[in-house]
Amino acid sequence: PLGSEPVKRLIADVREYEKEIKRLENRISEIQSAKRAKATQKKERRVKAAVAVKKRKVSEEQLLEKVRSAIEKASRQGIFDSSAERAIFDKVASDLLDNEMEIKTLAAAELGKLGNEACVPILLTAVEFDNPELTSEIINSLTAIGAHDAVSLFKEKISDSHYRIRIGCL
Repeated sequence: PLGSEPVKRLIADVREYEKEIKRLENRISEIQSAKRAKATQKKERRVKAAVAVKKRKVSEEQLLEKVRSAIEKASRQGIFDSSAERAIFDKVASDLLDNEMEIKTLAAAELGKLGNEACVPILLTAVEFDNPELTSEIINSLTAIGAHDAVSLFKEKISDSHYRIRIGCL
């Protein structure tokens, strides 16, 4: 009976099915390996993101200290017509140290309206906050002041992804 044609076909079919089962088992193990690799990559990205956030916080604290230092230096070395003008300058400049970005943006605009050259190093330092609205306002203020020291900043930011920054640089 094993030599008959129908039995031989059945045996051949069984062997084909066994090959197909092996192929599918291999594919399943490949998919599982890919899922594990993807999960590992996702975990690594989370860890990297957590480290980046930690670095950003540290760098933001350092940046706040740099801005604070620039404000103190500008207040000491700046030329002001009166002590009232210096007090206004100090108050407006200290608003760049605020937690809210909108207040920082308004402070940058006001420093531009003051038109004092003492504002330039502060504004050039504050660009490092890396906020497009703030950067745009800083560029407008530096332009209003007529700061020649800002030309290198303008050249650097001319290819920025935000159109307001590009327009201000032009």
